[in-house]
Amino acid sequence: MDGDFAARLRRIEDLEAIRDIKHRYFIALDKADWAGVVRCFTEDAEIDVGLGVQRGLEEIANIFHEVYVKAFDWWSHQASNPVIDITSPTTATGTWELEGFVVTQSPATGLWTAVFYEDEYRCDNGKWLISRSTVVPIFRCDVEVGYTKQRMVGLPED
Repeated sequence: MDGDFAARLRRIEDLEAIRDIKHRYFIALDKADWAGVVRCFTEDAEIDVGLGVQRGLEEIANIFHEVYVKAFDWWSHQASNPVIDITSPTTATGTWELEGFVVTQSPATGLWTAVFYEDEYRCDNGKWLISRSTVVPIFRCDVEVGYTKQRMVGLPED
């Protein structure tokens, strides 16, 4: 019974550590804390936000700086519905659903977005970090047009 309890406790602690690192990632993004964003990833991490795969911490920092700072005036991430699977003592996978809002610089437009984050995690030296993250679009629409009047990206055509 004690071994079973210890294993269950370890699993709960791992799940909470994974949730924590992903929340830190979203908060760092919303604060434009690029060093904080990078601290959420393994050294050899890969990320695909829809602009090709970025590999390693330098490329990850650059893509966020290029995408966010040059394209947007403001953004917000609201993540929910995490489904996390511990696949080994040092690896896990997860899916998060995200609703976000951005204000683009030129032309100045408000966009409502929804995506899935398909992630892989790795525990390095006792710390869970993101090792791979892929953004899968659900929809995006101009706030002024409204989502009932604009074709939603990611949905099948009629």
